Amino acid sequence: MNIKRVFEAIKNLSEPTSTINKGLTFESFVHEVYSAILRLEDKNVLISKNVTILGKSGASHQFDVYYEFTRANVKHRVAIECKNHSRPVDKGKVSEFKG
Repeated sequence: MNIKRVFEAIKNLSEPTSTINKGLTFESFVHEVYSAILRLEDKNVLISKNVTILGKSGASHQFDVYYEFTRANVKHRVAIECKNHSRPVDKGKVSEFKG
């Protein structure tokens, strides 16, 4: 991932497109930005788009962008949902995402 791809992703965000394509474009943008930042700091980071992970209960959960790394023998997992809401996300949605 390089800075040129980040700028291309930014350009794509401003181009007219359908709501579905805007969402996918935004997910790609977030993926490119996090990839660029994380690769600067650590070469051993796994970063992916559209990831499905099984939870403790066995239920599957889909995330738009996901990355993980191990530092000091501790595995860190970060899940990102890309949404375009017209108002702030309520506390219940945040709790649901955390769960």
